[in-house]
Amino acid sequence: MSHPTLPICLQFYHDQTLPINPRGHLLGSGNDWLNVEVSDAIDLCESLAKSDRVRQSIIRHVFRYFLGRNELLSDSKTLVDADQASLKRGGSFDAVIVSRLTSDSLIFRKPSNPEKTPESSGKAIDPEQL
Repeated sequence: MSHPTLPICLQFYHDQTLPINPRGHLLGSGNDWLNVEVSDAIDLCESLAKSDRVRQSIIRHVFRYFLGRNELLSDSKTLVDADQASLKRGGSFDAVIVSRLTSDSLIFRKPSNPEKTPESSGKAIDPEQL
């Protein structure tokens, strides 16, 4: 049966799909209060948003993305500052980004492997050498 509000190109896919069951259960989080039933993706996000571990994990991933490397022990102040900035603004991801962009770790970063960057040698890198 075709759906009157869908374009013809999507009606085939609509007629061929099965209902989706979005329910699930979080397990193995390390927090009993977080191991709960979730009714859909929004419920999952809201449950995960309450976790300190998830927030700190996202902050570490943002750090790795911006700096192109894993965090070091010497980066702990930067990570704590980003976490505190997020908490002060109610868990704001914007605060994490601003904290990251203004951190000494980003401003004074150095290439992790300077001898393998084209900028350091002035010539293109042969992929066989990597």
